[in-house]
Amino acid sequence: MDPIILDLFPHVTKFLEDPSESSGFLVPSSYAEPKLTDLKAAGIATKTVTCAASSHAFEAVRVSLKGDQPMAELNTALQLIFGTDDRARFETMLCVAGKSFHPLVVPAAAKVEIHDKRDELETEKEFKLRRIALAEYDKMLRTLARLSGLEVHFHAEGSGVRPPYKDVPGVVHIITNAQPPGQISARYLGLAFGMKVHEEGLSVLANGPTKGRGTVVKDQFGEALVQVLGNTWYLLMPTLSHFNWQTSCLIFDRLLALAWKGSREAGGTKAPKPATRKAFVDETVKWTAELPVLIAADIVNLERKIEEAQRHIAEYTRSKKESLAMLETFSRSTFIKEVHGRLPKDFAAIMHDPNVARLTIVDDGFHVETAPLEILHDGKRYAMGAFTIRVSKRGSISVWSEAPTHKDGIPHPHIAKDGGPCFGNATRAIAEAGGEQRYADAVRYVFRWLTEGYTHALAAVKIDEWPYVGETPDHYETRWLTAKALEDADVEAAKAGIRVRPVSAIAEAVGKIVVDLTKGADAEDSAEEEVSDATDA
Repeated sequence: MDPIILDLFPHVTKFLEDPSESSGFLVPSSYAEPKLTDLKAAGIATKTVTCAASSHAFEAVRVSLKGDQPMAELNTALQLIFGTDDRARFETMLCVAGKSFHPLVVPAAAKVEIHDKRDELETEKEFKLRRIALAEYDKMLRTLARLSGLEVHFHAEGSGVRPPYKDVPGVVHIITNAQPPGQISARYLGLAFGMKVHEEGLSVLANGPTKGRGTVVKDQFGEALVQVLGNTWYLLMPTLSHFNWQTSCLIFDRLLALAWKGSREAGGTKAPKPATRKAFVDETVKWTAELPVLIAADIVNLERKIEEAQRHIAEYTRSKKESLAMLETFSRSTFIKEVHGRLPKDFAAIMHDPNVARLTIVDDGFHVETAPLEILHDGKRYAMGAFTIRVSKRGSISVWSEAPTHKDGIPHPHIAKDGGPCFGNATRAIAEAGGEQRYADAVRYVFRWLTEGYTHALAAVKIDEWPYVGETPDHYETRWLTAKALEDADVEAAKAGIRVRPVSAIAEAVGKIVVDLTKGADAEDSAEEEVSDATDA
């Protein structure tokens, strides 16, 4: 049964009141499988089957009612599976398995939370349509929660590049019109599941899947619409800004089905194995052979754009010249030999770097997973955690952190929480090394940028907000909260027109009290006077 074309089935309630006409019922596997041993001990026969309800195809357990007291058997089964036989706590849906319809029992309560934030640029019409959309989507989210047994959080408070949420068992986060950080892309989308995204049939701007991360799930026409990364499900297309009565609810229902299906399949996917030198060399040799063809195609495309868009002629002409120069470089036999001769050495150099944990080949690129990194600044060492460096076959470089150590989840002072890295002065060196397949150089430059490229004046988030190396979580949290509280106090004082000394002066004076307590009352009085001076307006 194809979940994409299956229509919504109605709810039925007669079964719970009188099960005598049915030989059994179905329960989603997420609820029934942990209780199979208990059901067997009670003499209740079970069988795992594939079924479909709403737009979802999933595994369920068929519970047989073969005795002459079906009500008593039903009560026993409900008690064993759900811990109660209270009918008010259940809902029955009509479900299809094989060629027959069956009652499917699920909890009536669903754990669903919608996180909504209005866009400042939204018109009143768009805002009203958004509220209508969320009301309709809430029903589908609750169906998903009942069938899957998951606690569902739907995030409608922003789009674009969004980091994944921390994995928590039994909890899923669905982010609409978003994609995870990394090698991102965009595209125009006209149809999803063969249905119009825009009411007037226009194409809308949507996200492409981020290369090398999680599992990408496509509809029956091969369009990538969902990306699953742990317990975070990214809907790669807008579901609110172009809401229309004709297709939006149908598309959203199928997006949820696709995401849940992808999540279950991703659970059985093995992580990529560490690359051997042979695999690394073989794969990158293929990229070298493909690059001239790709660059030549770029030149043709750029020539067409120059003719179509005269206002961009200067930019496109420059890009064309750069591509021609690269093509000429790759056309030289000596250059190709140099690249091929260097690849084994590049692999060895990367793997011998003490900062490298492992290297894998993923999605037409390779990932270098780092050991936990540190930044030395003003005599203090800050623990930054581990990063992933991705190098695509065309040499583009992206960096992200799977588990940021910062209290607010910011990966690095020069990597935005919801975006990519700002390489600053290292941009050209990194880009040239990647484009010329000098992979060891590219990775080394990124490591230097990650650990030595911190510029205090340019960082939106300062390095002292990260934990020190060896600092306990409790100490870090206390230090972080204290700094935030002092900053907030300064802001409020400034709003009130009160001039204050910098919080650093107060902090230093307070610290001096602690040090000077051991030096006698006179030193203590002196330190207290400094605190008073620091806080005087």
